[in-house]
Amino acid sequence: MAKSNGQKKTQKKPDAKTVVEETRKLAEEIYKKRVADNKPGNAESDWVQAENEIKAKYGL
Repeated sequence: MAKSNGQKKTQKKPDAKTVVEETRKLAEEIYKKRVADNKPGNAESDWVQAENEIKAKYGL
């Protein structure tokens, strides 16, 4: 049985193309949810939120 050292498993670092594509898709999802919920915001804030979530996902 393998011992756990208490560290979280991080995903392999993606290439730039993957990061941009995932960010674009997530920003679109954020936009659609924001509009459906009638919340204020804009494309830039949607992108920044998506970028932050993707960076956290990959530990960037």
